[in-house]
Amino acid sequence: MSNYVGGKRLACIQDSFYRMVSDSMADLGWLTSNPGTRSDVTILAEQINPGTEIKPNQIGISSEDLTESPWEMGSTLAENRWDIFIDIFAENEFVGVALSGDIFDILRGKMSAIGRTGTLFPVYDYEDNSVMFNCSLENIEINRVRDWDRPYNKYWWIVACQIVDYYTDDQDEGPVDDIDGGDAFGAFDVIIDGGDSSGLFEDEIDGGGA
Repeated sequence: MSNYVGGKRLACIQDSFYRMVSDSMADLGWLTSNPGTRSDVTILAEQINPGTEIKPNQIGISSEDLTESPWEMGSTLAENRWDIFIDIFAENEFVGVALSGDIFDILRGKMSAIGRTGTLFPVYDYEDNSVMFNCSLENIEINRVRDWDRPYNKYWWIVACQIVDYYTDDQDEGPVDDIDGGDAFGAFDVIIDGGDSSGLFEDEIDGGGA
């Protein structure tokens, strides 16, 4: 079976990342209404315009610059890095710190209670919902925006990361057969069942937020 490349591959990665973040936030209770305590949290799969008035506790996930580097001499295997920015417009300092801190540790794989124990996440085929391969997350950081000129931008945090994807071409190995094994990167031995997910080679992830 041919491998997804081009826009279809990027769309699946983008959708799966949003799914992982959204499912993880739901598992932590952030997407459940809590009247009298905080405003509802909403997550959008697009950039939020900071120049327009923004409802409190809106989160926007935007996919931006993508760079590619050859990985092996004489091979079509390449490493793609996709810059991701998660903008958090909180209602106050307390909620902003809590939201940004939770998303930060979701991405870093520090949330074992909800299955996020590593920096890998599964990428799903949006046609049949099967797991095709995994991507990893690197260069995860939190930034606080200080240059704001509108009151509703005062509590603005950005959680940034890079999605790292390795593949060769459209003749690379096809989708993972099941979630207990298979070649998730095509070129690397990645197992999706238990253990250490910190490295790129012979990694193992213990679930995932999606």
